Amino acid sequence: DLSSLGQIAQRRGRLGEAEGYYQQSLAIRREVSDRRGEGVDLSNLGQIAQQRGRLEEAEAYYQQSLAIRREVSDRRGEGVVLYYLALLADRRGDLESAERYHRESLQVAIDIGAGLDIPPSLLELGKFLIVRRGKRDEGCAMLREAARLFDEMGIPGGDNARDALRELGCGE
Repeated sequence: DLSSLGQIAQRRGRLGEAEGYYQQSLAIRREVSDRRGEGVDLSNLGQIAQQRGRLEEAEAYYQQSLAIRREVSDRRGEGVVLYYLALLADRRGDLESAERYHRESLQVAIDIGAGLDIPPSLLELGKFLIVRRGKRDEGCAMLREAARLFDEMGIPGGDNARDALRELGCGE
């Protein structure tokens, strides 16, 4: 419940309150040896730290969360944390790490068959490759695949992918 209250507070922009809830939840989860929940709370604390510009603290939380999620075989959670690490590395200007984390996150989604996670991951990685890494051909291919999958799955996002294709000069 504390973790849920933290998410509500975070969505409302009350970061201090959210952080307090997550810290309380984390303490309880550690007390009762809820490793999966601990991984979730650490990831949430990483988001708060990142939103507050405390990037080293955010990375430490994400790395702890990633280790736990791997330990408990929470593959979907692992993919999410890898995505957060990609965004953080990009923000820090570490483009090689950002690309590696993006690719690992996408691969986890593919490996576990998390279909709904694949098109948004392709969209973000495709944009990143074009804008931040100058890898236009590969990025454009990913954007095209994202648009196709969004449409095929009937989920929102196809228009965003097509807009990105046009805006980034992929000939769409």
